[in-house]
Amino acid sequence: MRFENQVIYSYPVLRPDAEDYKKGEFNVEVIPSECDPASVDRGNVKLSIRYELTEYAIARLVDEGKARVGVIVRCRETMKTWNFYVDKKGGEFIIPASNIKDEIVVNAMVIVSEDVYGFTSRNFSDDYQGFAFDLKSGDMLAYETEIEFTVGRDSFKKLDSVFEINSSDNLDAYEMDVMTEDHHVKILVSKVVYDKIQRVRGKNSAADKAVLLNSIYMTAVHVAIDYLKQNPNSDLAWANVIRNNCSSRRINLEAESAHRIAQMILRYPLGSLIERVFKEED
Repeated sequence: MRFENQVIYSYPVLRPDAEDYKKGEFNVEVIPSECDPASVDRGNVKLSIRYELTEYAIARLVDEGKARVGVIVRCRETMKTWNFYVDKKGGEFIIPASNIKDEIVVNAMVIVSEDVYGFTSRNFSDDYQGFAFDLKSGDMLAYETEIEFTVGRDSFKKLDSVFEINSSDNLDAYEMDVMTEDHHVKILVSKVVYDKIQRVRGKNSAADKAVLLNSIYMTAVHVAIDYLKQNPNSDLAWANVIRNNCSSRRINLEAESAHRIAQMILRYPLGSLIERVFKEED
């Protein structure tokens, strides 16, 4: 398996930085997590990888076993590299914690696994229409933008684990504040609101949780993203968790606004509010 993202190919390659195909996408989702402390892999990093391939000609080669989806994981600091193949169901792979430091980089691609003759697609761009290509084993068919993950204390925790709600005597009844200077994002509310939040959490109501997402958590994530934009090198635990969440979802922290990023990270909470709270009015 090889990955050469600087190569000028003599045939169409499905990729984010080129227009070799009119239609079709190759999207990969990588979700990192810490291995179960009770398992033999405790302390190591688990990568859960799924992909979506919508270009029919390349997908057909994968179905026929003439191409495979491959993943290269590498650590820039230790120079260690791991190669994996992923099937349609996705896969989970273990990276030894002793071999990684600071950051890991993931590259995903579709490569030819046996020689293919006369490869063509009606989705080729106009420059390639009418052409057919002979491909050798190891040739690149598609690749995704590389994904970077921070490796460190608490970096792979779930997003909700980095928020801590506390009561404060210094706030008015429905006022709130957000503190980002610690390893947890602290959400401060009045005693009245705090008690109501605890009751909502205990009820396990989807509608009540939708309200919380759109009020308290949406505001807190927005504040946290603003802080991260102003302090991009922050090594606070919550900052690493949010960076990794953004990497998993291909969210550009620099290019997107804080408000839009907050919506994407929380999976568009306004939709939950409409579906859970206002559904009876439809």
